[in-house]
Amino acid sequence: MVVREEAEGGRAWVFVKPFTRMMWAMTGALFLYNGLIVWLIEKSGNEELQGLSFWSQLGSLVWLSFSTLFPINGEKLRSSFSRAAMVVWLFVALVLTQSYTANLTSMLTVQQLRPSVVDVGTLQRSTYKVGCSHGSYLISYLENVLHFNKSCIKTYLSVKEYAQDLRSGEIKAAFLELAFINIFLDENKKGFVATGPIYEIGGYGFAFAKGSALVGNVSDEIIRLRESGELRKLEEHLSVSPPSNSSGSDTDAQESVRLSPGSFWGLFLITGGTSTLVFLLFLISQFHNNQRWKKPHQNQQVPEREHAINLA
Repeated sequence: MVVREEAEGGRAWVFVKPFTRMMWAMTGALFLYNGLIVWLIEKSGNEELQGLSFWSQLGSLVWLSFSTLFPINGEKLRSSFSRAAMVVWLFVALVLTQSYTANLTSMLTVQQLRPSVVDVGTLQRSTYKVGCSHGSYLISYLENVLHFNKSCIKTYLSVKEYAQDLRSGEIKAAFLELAFINIFLDENKKGFVATGPIYEIGGYGFAFAKGSALVGNVSDEIIRLRESGELRKLEEHLSVSPPSNSSGSDTDAQESVRLSPGSFWGLFLITGGTSTLVFLLFLISQFHNNQRWKKPHQNQQVPEREHAINLA
């Protein structure tokens, strides 16, 4: 069916559309993970982050995550390990920010259009009128199969008559054969779109007198045209194919514009792996530092014990 296009409303939340839900979830999880790594590294050498309650430490973790990306009041990371983790994360954040900005700009500047009626069910539950060709078998199909009320069906003698009533709202949708839909959309390139499912209800037939010799000849010719590919060429020439600007393809195109994690898996693995590796190196460094600190103290305790024994 053919319906009128209208500008997409409800764009208050358009700022979340550049990314898919999974992309937002992955970005948020990776953001908190990197913030946690930096917080654990900085906590050991920063007295301000020690001795705090659980909620204070949680707030410090989130604040540190933001302050590393957007330095405030000249705050700097003290550990070289946390700096190494943030260098890679800043690069990934830059790529994500630029991609998000470009996609959002495209969505805001290009007017988004959508069908005024999405599916047949909406029309069936309402009292809106629909149009079809005068004397066509579609009238019976709309009444008996799709269960439209006869008073809601308006017939037309020409395809050109649909455009005016669709624009004025006299009818909400026009049910046409595929060939006529393509002709209509070619003549009215703006303001209309094909939507809804394609109903397979047969095609044109040929009637001959009983016992006519033409039956075999016509059948043989149709088979020959099909096998040679001429029938397919005739169909393409007459544009008897699903319309290319249907709402289903538009919806798929809009979904494909939204950025998904599939385009950024490499960056996510690099920054996540770098943060994990840096944290492991930090733990190894802390372990070696503790071992160095313990050895001098153990050597100092040995003479003290020997001196105590001699006094005894």
